[in-house]
Amino acid sequence: MKPKGSLLSKVFLLCFLLFGVYGHSQKDSNTSTFSFEELQLPEGQRSNSVQSIAQDHYGFMWFASKNGLHRWDGFQFKTYRNNPEDSTSIGGNYVEKIFVSKNGSLWLGLGGGLENGLLDRFDYKTETFQHYDFSTEMTTNMKAHFVVDILEDINGDIWLGTHYGIHRLNIQTGIFKQYLHNPEDPKSLSHNICTTVYKDSEGTLW
Repeated sequence: MKPKGSLLSKVFLLCFLLFGVYGHSQKDSNTSTFSFEELQLPEGQRSNSVQSIAQDHYGFMWFASKNGLHRWDGFQFKTYRNNPEDSTSIGGNYVEKIFVSKNGSLWLGLGGGLENGLLDRFDYKTETFQHYDFSTEMTTNMKAHFVVDILEDINGDIWLGTHYGIHRLNIQTGIFKQYLHNPEDPKSLSHNICTTVYKDSEGTLW
């Protein structure tokens, strides 16, 4: 039977070696350096106010700005801006939110000075935009004319967070439904300003 002192020495030595490896790895992680590359979006300074970023199923990076929608292919930008003479162009130049649905559709939430719509969907084949305008049917309150968040639920319907309620677009029918706060209904929306919508792992919307 070997002496206990020898065993303790080996345990101590093992712990020391492990601590040395762990300490070294911690030091390496803390001293890691990162580099940043600056990209200038087209169309002037107003375009460099980036509101939202998303990557689509093709690998393109999309940037929402106050002066159009910008697509980065890894080499150069392509900008989409509203053309009043083309109804298939993007509905407005102030793009607040970009959302990619599970089937790959690119949705855009627009706000401020809109020419055609409040919600746009990009058609990859024709590089045109389909407009969804709920303003005339749902409300005349201008606070709702600013889509700040977009979400897809488990049924594939699209939910919009705005400064005046939330709106659900039924994909099958193309019909919107608005949800607002009702002081007389405790089960209604608690507040009309909704800047974020979220779906948890069980499909519950928050």
